Amino acid sequence: MNKRSLVALFAAASCSGTLPWLRGDLANHPALLVGHWVDVQKSTPNDSSIWILRPNGDDQGMRILRDPAGAGSPRVSHSHYGYWYVRRTSAGEQELCVTRRPSRDAPSCTPFVALVDSSSATPRRTIRLLAYAGEHHTTVRLLVESPEPGR
Repeated sequence: MNKRSLVALFAAASCSGTLPWLRGDLANHPALLVGHWVDVQKSTPNDSSIWILRPNGDDQGMRILRDPAGAGSPRVSHSHYGYWYVRRTSAGEQELCVTRRPSRDAPSCTPFVALVDSSSATPRRTIRLLAYAGEHHTTVRLLVESPEPGR
């Protein structure tokens, strides 16, 4: 392969927004998990923490801060965490994994259950992270589908 072909291949892969060399579990991004998810334990009416799981495996976060008095527009900040995927354990359990650098850094994985909550007037998808390793302890975390991204 000549240098020009290699440059063209790299440019095409860079523009695609995916990591073409990833295979197996690292390429497993189920549509059921793709979307904007409100982290219930980390959100209040004035401070929303949202996980953004993109179809190409990009894992982002969004935080929306509102003035408690209702003055002004909400302040929105974005962050990029890494890359997400789903893998199956030897026991047959599914885990949601996040890694900063695929194939280089070890992933952080937690078993999960994805369901549709139909107890409200508008059914929403939910993700229950069964053993989320937080900064100080491991706990169950609930993510609820955001009705409108950025809201």
